Amino acid sequence: MGFDPNDEVALAAFRQAYASSPTSGFVGPWNTGTTIGGKLDDGGGRVRLLRPGVMVEDEGAEPFRPYYIEDAIEWNDDDGWPAAADGGGMALLRVQPHDRGNLALSWAAGTAFGEVDPIPSLPGYDVWASEIFPPGFPDADKLAHADPDGDRVTNGAEYAFASNPLEGDAGASVPAVSVFEDRFQIEFRMRASSPLRYTISRSTNLLDWSPIDESKFDIVSDTPAGEGIAVRRTVRFNAPLSSALFYRIAVTP
Repeated sequence: MGFDPNDEVALAAFRQAYASSPTSGFVGPWNTGTTIGGKLDDGGGRVRLLRPGVMVEDEGAEPFRPYYIEDAIEWNDDDGWPAAADGGGMALLRVQPHDRGNLALSWAAGTAFGEVDPIPSLPGYDVWASEIFPPGFPDADKLAHADPDGDRVTNGAEYAFASNPLEGDAGASVPAVSVFEDRFQIEFRMRASSPLRYTISRSTNLLDWSPIDESKFDIVSDTPAGEGIAVRRTVRFNAPLSSALFYRIAVTP
């Protein structure tokens, strides 16, 4: 929060403005590194949630309490972050509590302490959802950002990587990495006969991502999977391993 929750007047005003807010668990004020409290910048910033450790009391030294980073978010108004939360009146809401805080894909625009703004679904998603979820299944659990089987893979990702949103089979949708004769390989599922585009990107810091040109890797194999609805693709990069990098696969129309 942008103020000390022990300030009863400020807390009462906050609760009056946001009637659906929680009744406890408030922490603040935040420290951006340059200012304490106040409003966060729509254009970007960073917030870390620190967990206090056990007090250290070494003989002959000043006692101190270490703090560990429990969670962090570093946002901006570009690079895929929800545009509706960039001064448009909406807030940033984490899609799933366990999603990585520094990734734009982990967040959606929505009302404070309210519902997430619907995420545009990929082509074919609505038809897939109508067929795979049984009659009477809760509508909220059919949404692209929902995770009804609790395997930490959203329905949108289950659809894109052709896995089952009702079976908790996270391994089927998570890409696998390996090394073949000093060449880095990525193996992942993709929907067969689909207009979806699968783009591999890399980063050195999990913040700045660069799409990898298809000329930089070879498609080693496309193996049918999932009773014909999916293809298990293996790509091998042309250059040998040289440094530590992060990779991700983005799925777009």
